[in-house]
Amino acid sequence: DILIIMGKGKRAIEDHFGKSEIENEFLNEIDEMMDSVNLLYTRQREPRGLGDAVYHAKSFVGEDAFALLLGDTITIPECTKELIKKYAESKTSIIAVEEVPEEKISSYGIIKGKEVEGDFYLVEDLVEKPSPEEAPSNLGILGRYILTPAIFDAIEGTPPGKGNEIQLT
Repeated sequence: DILIIMGKGKRAIEDHFGKSEIENEFLNEIDEMMDSVNLLYTRQREPRGLGDAVYHAKSFVGEDAFALLLGDTITIPECTKELIKKYAESKTSIIAVEEVPEEKISSYGIIKGKEVEGDFYLVEDLVEKPSPEEAPSNLGILGRYILTPAIFDAIEGTPPGKGNEIQLT
């Protein structure tokens, strides 16, 4: 099952996967794969931040860990597979990060963490779009996560911030 959470008035994804006419061979293959996928859609009535969007998935997720893939981020294909593998070993939430150049730090959520194994860090803090001077590191969040249902309790306890948005970071 795949749940797609969209903002109010955003229909492009729903319209795309609802198409009955497919225009080329690649899209035909995707269409065949989609026959085995149960796509569900829900909407954020107001743009209240990523945390609020994720919270819309609470009843869908139930007691299972889940993958969160932000639609505005493109990663190497193995990224999500690696996150799932690491989750299977650790049974804890996993966030994909990458080194970010100093001039782009203010465009990313940045982690503070301790390296625990190879390229894996224990996250101690998350800062949403800090200035380079305020950033605890140069490790930017990539928009790929494996989260446990405990995230919903954390979101419930998160007060709205700038723009009345509830952030995930």
